[in-house]
Amino acid sequence: MRLLFILLVLFSGLINLKAISNYDNSASWPARLTVLSKLVQEDVNGEEHVIRAGSIGILQRVEGRRALVDFGRHGVHWVDAMATDFEEASDRIVSGQEIKEFPNAMIQLGNKIVQYVNRDATHMILDDIKDNAYILCFYVNEINEENALITQYLDRTFEGGVFSEHDILPIAFPGDDHWYGYFYNAFNHLPVFIPHMRLSYASVLWHEPSSTPSFVLIDANGKIVYRSETLRILESKFNPRISGHFSASKYEQVKRELERAFLAIRQ
Repeated sequence: MRLLFILLVLFSGLINLKAISNYDNSASWPARLTVLSKLVQEDVNGEEHVIRAGSIGILQRVEGRRALVDFGRHGVHWVDAMATDFEEASDRIVSGQEIKEFPNAMIQLGNKIVQYVNRDATHMILDDIKDNAYILCFYVNEINEENALITQYLDRTFEGGVFSEHDILPIAFPGDDHWYGYFYNAFNHLPVFIPHMRLSYASVLWHEPSSTPSFVLIDANGKIVYRSETLRILESKFNPRISGHFSASKYEQVKRELERAFLAIRQ
């Protein structure tokens, strides 16, 4: 009897460990989740919705046992993953019963990115980005010279191949339409999310950058790997009267945040 009890405890522990690994292992995250019973709750913006049993939503990411799910017109919600078919769906992926053709985040963001190379809009399709292991979502709202210089630094970093060395695809999410003029005229390499969908997708991703400019590094399935501090040019190194002056010493804090992101990948 005692042996049977020990075996039951060990077995239940293995099941629990398996479930925990599925929650933490983004490669096992399904692209969609089905709600098992009716939910009445507020979305991330505080608006109440009724989500009926059987409703299907797009999984954005999992944190602990909570799943961030986009239910379309019913809003983006944090839901208890146990209230969905998460475990069953992730088990199918782990066992090989279901094959993910592309990582979750790549499916959502693919075909919605553009580069203004030599003032010519080049759309990046899913095949162009699917092999990247990580996505750096760069959020920048206010238009000013300091933010423009930081964006220029990231543009030149991308051009220099630093991001590709770490299998990272950077994508800019500008908060103001006028930024696209800067990308068209000056930032010819840094990919940027297409104008008419950038705000809606930033809301769906719900990365909640505390202030901008800043970035959130995610893996190809949407798991957050690193959140940066607010990016800034060191005051002692920044002279706003020197427009376009590019000195690496000014960008020490930005470079440090990128290095922390690269370190988070290796850990």
